[in-house]
Amino acid sequence: MSSARTLAKWGSAIAVVVGGAVLGMLVKKAFSAIDAIAKTSDKLGISTEKLSAYHHAARLSGLETRTFDMALQRMTRRVS
Repeated sequence: MSSARTLAKWGSAIAVVVGGAVLGMLVKKAFSAIDAIAKTSDKLGISTEKLSAYHHAARLSGLETRTFDMALQRMTRRVS
């Protein structure tokens, strides 16, 4: 076997391993984000769909989601 073919096979194997690691990291980050939204929506008493939509609107307006969550939590406490 030529060294070029061997190098190509090793390069492909390394690419698969690195790609799998990156994909795994992205999936873990996505699950962490989903878990955070679920916990926050339970704490605030609104659905995850609504909270996700509110987060999107907050980001579009330049507001951080943590700031929005705190304001919504304070509003909920004061209204009740």
